[in-house]
Amino acid sequence: FAPAKIVAVADVLDALTSSRDYKKMWSFEDAYQYICERAGTYYDKATVTSMRREKKKLYDQYIQYHPADKI
Repeated sequence: FAPAKIVAVADVLDALTSSRDYKKMWSFEDAYQYICERAGTYYDKATVTSMRREKKKLYDQYIQYHPADKI
């Protein structure tokens, strides 16, 4: 995997699940689904497949930094 492909997916997940002055934050699940639906078009399919395999670990890491956002 090219590091840039991994960073692209991580950056979108972070951006969607973060609050900004101009938008509300998305839930982890909504952001996750958004990325998964675009695998192979906007995001590298192999990178998203790896993300899918590690969903629980990814969510556990997410909760460490967003404890009030548990789904």
